[in-house]
Amino acid sequence: MIKRLLMIAALISMLLCLCAGARAQTPYSDLSAACRDVRAYVRDFHQSLTFTLSPQAIGGRTNAEIRDILTDVLEGYIDYSIELSSEDANLRVTVYGSMRPALKLLRAWETGDQSALTADEIRTLNIALALAQECRSKAGSSLEIERAVYDVVCRDITYTTQDPLPSFCTEEYIRLNSSVGALLDGETTCLGYSEVFFLIGKLAGLDVDMQYGFPGGGAGGKHAWNTVRIGEKVYTVDTCWGDSYGDIFEPATPDYRFFNTGDDLMPANRCAHPEAAIAQVSAQTDLAHTAFGLAGGGKTCKDLDEAIDYALSCRSAGQSYAHVFIPGQSIPLETVDNTSVKRIKAEGIATTWGRMAYNFAGGTYIIYRWVLE
Repeated sequence: MIKRLLMIAALISMLLCLCAGARAQTPYSDLSAACRDVRAYVRDFHQSLTFTLSPQAIGGRTNAEIRDILTDVLEGYIDYSIELSSEDANLRVTVYGSMRPALKLLRAWETGDQSALTADEIRTLNIALALAQECRSKAGSSLEIERAVYDVVCRDITYTTQDPLPSFCTEEYIRLNSSVGALLDGETTCLGYSEVFFLIGKLAGLDVDMQYGFPGGGAGGKHAWNTVRIGEKVYTVDTCWGDSYGDIFEPATPDYRFFNTGDDLMPANRCAHPEAAIAQVSAQTDLAHTAFGLAGGGKTCKDLDEAIDYALSCRSAGQSYAHVFIPGQSIPLETVDNTSVKRIKAEGIATTWGRMAYNFAGGTYIIYRWVLE
């Protein structure tokens, strides 16, 4: 009994350090540990927290650098403020924020209590539940369910064309950058894409999370994407880029280059601050876990002839699209076109078709699009 009471007392002491604006008793000497605790307390619905960082935790970083690292941790908030002040040799950090709708919706779903939700949030939850059920009903394995979630997010949401974007923390900003605006209005930013994939994925039973960091691939600023745990490995998923880089003639068609990628296939320099990364992403992509493997969105082919065979079989099955990946071969677009034209003519097929081809990770990714008769 005494041991249990001591454990409870220790837990209460820990809570007082970070929640409800209380002053931390002992400064953190490890910034990564502070980031892990901050994320945990945000996910536990604390809307204000205060803690201190020792000079060792700060490690010579400027206040601006500390603030930027914390932004990668606070993806559980839809809006927030970070206050930094000196406290002897330490840095005192105070954060205030309001919860991202997906976290509120998931808690309401888990508890069955929707009393804290707005009317729009209830509508959003109902849409997300229906989409999760759609994904489960059309798929068997967890990988197929995940790919189905990826597909419906790319199908139902478009990247916003609002210019200028709403100011930070305004009602318009919160709606646009969350699952509410994404699912009710059909448009959002990378933050909303990440939140919707997280929300529907959780409702569909996936081990998925949200990550915030640097986009990479030559893009500047900040970006949001997702992580998915498959067995012991963690991979990244980016429905925002997967939607934006799909078929330009049919925006609902996804680009599968950003589905379950390891470090080797991620856009160059895509990362979060090391202290703020949710999990260590697998160094290598397992093609069996991608949409060209067991997830069922396409096929990995050994050469262009096999890729065309697969595309033709998709047409015969009444499928408008065929996604193929040919690893280890960077095939020029002219070769893709010439070989495909010969094969299609040889089959006696008279129909309109198109293709998009990308050099990708030392291989070639092709999307065939058929206009079915």
